[in-house]
Amino acid sequence: MNLGIDLGSSNTLVATLTKDRTPIIIPDNLDKNAETTPSAIIIDNNKVIVGSLAKIFIRHIQIKTFIPFSKDILDLIFH
Repeated sequence: MNLGIDLGSSNTLVATLTKDRTPIIIPDNLDKNAETTPSAIIIDNNKVIVGSLAKIFIRHIQIKTFIPFSKDILDLIFH
């Protein structure tokens, strides 16, 4: 799967390519009309929650979170 990610400090855009190489934006997990998703991530007990859902959890549950999301998180995940 081809996947492109634009990690913004407030919002993130994710897109993929169809078989005929047409780009398709992957919408936010809660707002299917939104082209971007909030740059928020929760990693808890090997579960990953991202975007709007993570932002809701951040407001309602006091757990360790990273916000705003940045390219530095990639170092935490992949190294």
